[in-house]
Amino acid sequence: MKTNRPNYLKRFALLFPILILAIFPQTPDANIQSLIDRKEYFKAKDSLVVYAEMLSVEKSLYFGAILDNVFNRPNISNEKIRHCLEFQLSDTLVAELLKTKLNNDIRMNDFKAATAVTDTLL
Repeated sequence: MKTNRPNYLKRFALLFPILILAIFPQTPDANIQSLIDRKEYFKAKDSLVVYAEMLSVEKSLYFGAILDNVFNRPNISNEKIRHCLEFQLSDTLVAELLKTKLNNDIRMNDFKAATAVTDTLL
């Protein structure tokens, strides 16, 4: 006898993001940014996973870079920043990414790269 349990799980997985949006009317990127602003990094990381398919590639890279920096993964964060800067972003997001890259470079003792980022920011 075959059970329909996998079908229900698939349907739930498809409806879960819609249910989350119904409960929390913020857009996914506004929700994640709000969590980061309130320094609720673990919740932001979980939300990034939940909303992954609903975010644009650049927003996913942006939030990933910020969270990788917070969780002390500067190499991975810098790689995401490099990819993210290939997109057309607002000046505010570019500045935030460059500040994050500066922090990453200092953590990795790459002071030459940190100086270059500082010159770009100024």
